[in-house]
Amino acid sequence: MNLKDYIHGKRYGKEANRLEREAMNDPFLQDTIDGYDSVPGNHVEAIEKLDKRFAPQPKHIDKRVWLWAAAAVLVLLIGLPFLLRQPDTKDVQVASVESLKKEETTLSPKRDSLLVANHTPPKTAEERTATTVQKKVEVQVKEVQQAVEAEKTAVSPNTKTISGKIVDEIGEPIIGATVNVKNTHLGAVTDMDGNFRLTVPEDEKGMLVASFIGMKNVEMPLKEHLGDVVMKSNDMALDEVVVVAFGTQKNESIVGSASTVKDPAPVFGEAEFRHYFEKNHDKTVCPDEPISIKVEFYVNGQGRPGSIAIKENSCQKLETEIKRLLLGSPPWSERNRKVTLNWTLNE
Repeated sequence: MNLKDYIHGKRYGKEANRLEREAMNDPFLQDTIDGYDSVPGNHVEAIEKLDKRFAPQPKHIDKRVWLWAAAAVLVLLIGLPFLLRQPDTKDVQVASVESLKKEETTLSPKRDSLLVANHTPPKTAEERTATTVQKKVEVQVKEVQQAVEAEKTAVSPNTKTISGKIVDEIGEPIIGATVNVKNTHLGAVTDMDGNFRLTVPEDEKGMLVASFIGMKNVEMPLKEHLGDVVMKSNDMALDEVVVVAFGTQKNESIVGSASTVKDPAPVFGEAEFRHYFEKNHDKTVCPDEPISIKVEFYVNGQGRPGSIAIKENSCQKLETEIKRLLLGSPPWSERNRKVTLNWTLNE
C-alpha cells in the first residue's frame, strides 16, 4: 500500500499495519501522516490537482509541418531532372576568375618585390668574410688557368693541317707520292686513295712540292684544303733514268758499262729489296742487335710502294730508314699487289 491510499482512508489490512510500523521508524513519514490528519480541508482534491499539473502532457503533432515537408519533397522530385540537365558552369566560372586573377597579377606593378629588393637585410660579418674569401679563391684559380694556357701556348704553338689528293692526268690516285714543305723536313706520303695530310705550324708561309718518279714536280700554295692536285708524266725523265746496282742515276753522270734501261725492266722483289736494305740502311742505328721487322705495303701500277704500315719493329729508330728505303727503292716488278716483309736482321 502506498501513502496516497492510506491518506484516502484505506487504513485496514496488513498493508496498512505495515505502513504504520514503518511510520514508527521513519519520523518524516510519521510527520506526514500527522500533518494530513491535523490540517482541515479536502486534501485529496488538492493532491489530484497536483498530480494533473505535474503529469507529462501528451504531445500534439502539428499536421501543417508534415504537409510542408511533403510539399518540399515533391518539389525536389519534380525539379531534380532539370537540375541534372543544366551544364556545369562552375569550372568555367572558376577558370575565368583564375584567368582574371592572373591578368591582374601580370598587369599590376610588383610593389612588394621592389620593396623587398630595396630593403634586403645587411650581410653579417661572417657572410662578408666568406664572400671575400670566395672572390680571392676565384681570382687565384683564374690566374692559374691563365698561366697553364700560356704555358701550353709556349710549349705547343698553333698548327694547321694541310690536306689534299694527288692524281695523275686521267684522275687516278697516285699512291706513294711525296708531299714536302719546300726547304724543310716536313712531309707526308699519299695513301691508297692518293690522299695526304700534313701538320705544319700556323705561321708557315712556304710552298708545297709534290714529287713522284716519272712525274713532274708540282708546287702548290700552303693552304688547308688543296683538293685534287694533278701530276703530269715526265717521259724525258724516264728515258734518262738508268739502274746503277740497286739505285737510280742520271744517264749523263754514268761512266763505264752502265747502259740506259728502257724495257724490259730488271726484276726487283722481296729478295732484291732485302739485299738493297741491308746494303743501304744506316748501320749506326741499333748496331750489333737482332732486329725483327714486319712491314706491310702496297705496290701500285707504277711499281712504287705505298701505304706503308710497320706492324712489328724491335728498333724504333729504324722506322724512318725502312720508309725511306722503300720509297726510294727501284720499281718493283710485280705490281698492283700487297706485300708483307717479315725479317730478322743482324742474327
